[in-house]
Amino acid sequence: MIRYETYFPRGAALVATSLLCLVFASAGTAAAEGRVQPFPLSIQECAHLDGEEIKRLLYLELASVENVENLPPLSIELFCDETSVIVNVFNPERTQKIQRTVPAPEKMDEGEERQIALIIAQFAGALWRLREDNPPPVVAPTAPEPPTPPPEPEPEAADQIRLDLEIGGGIRARTLGSSKPLVGGYGEIDFVYRFSKRVALVAAIDVEGSSVDRLGGEVGTLAVTAGLGISGLLVITQRFQLDARFLFLGGYARLEGRARDPETFTDKVSAGGAGEARIEVAPTLLLGRTTIGLCFQGGYGLPVVVAEVRDDNDVTFGGWWVGVGVRIGFGIAI
Repeated sequence: MIRYETYFPRGAALVATSLLCLVFASAGTAAAEGRVQPFPLSIQECAHLDGEEIKRLLYLELASVENVENLPPLSIELFCDETSVIVNVFNPERTQKIQRTVPAPEKMDEGEERQIALIIAQFAGALWRLREDNPPPVVAPTAPEPPTPPPEPEPEAADQIRLDLEIGGGIRARTLGSSKPLVGGYGEIDFVYRFSKRVALVAAIDVEGSSVDRLGGEVGTLAVTAGLGISGLLVITQRFQLDARFLFLGGYARLEGRARDPETFTDKVSAGGAGEARIEVAPTLLLGRTTIGLCFQGGYGLPVVVAEVRDDNDVTFGGWWVGVGVRIGFGIAI
């Protein structure tokens, strides 16, 4: 910011006129008054000054400046108090400013508007010359940066605490290694509390039933178990996740023998407690709050409940087993 401040004494009009002649010594022939572009003029607390007269006189003073219509416009501010008038002339960028203080209008001789117009014309010439010597820097336009694509949102099931209700079913084969494994169907209800992005607690309720042929009859099974476990998301994308679980379950198992030949097979019921450890892996498709997964299971059950068969393999709900099923989940945000 360039700033000049001086006091303009009485009779300074002649000095201002001389300086103006020096500033515009290289000016050509007088241009028409209509070619001078108007300057914004702000007058505050100056009741004795005629703003329109100052503009008219200023246009007359600047009409002789060569190419004045192509010069950058300036702004003018006049501030008056009881003893003086402050004249400010500055460029459009407000980076260059010239200021002078002159006596108040009531203390000036006649023709005070002309004296102020001469001061403004002098300042205008000085600012225009200063601009020619120090032109504003030209800033090359910069190409706009390409918009950053929004990050791919995480699946809804993993980005908030929620409770999932899952319903599933399938088939299981128990007593693996036996010549006649126990094959049956199951149904399950799971409650999955997802308290973090990849880890959840699981509560499971499971019902399983089957039957297997033996010499002289068959053995039917029915088991109801419940348990707790932990679930972890091994892989997760926008539409897919791979879920792995480990659970401990306990409950009740009932084995019932049904004889076709009473001489070789006796109707009898064997029942008692059951317990097992289970591992599950489920590739799952995510459809908003709904999930559909294919569940692969395996585990080991305690061989507590056993149905003894004469002249054939015994039947037990325990031992190693595998299973496969389908699971559908419904997410509830909490």
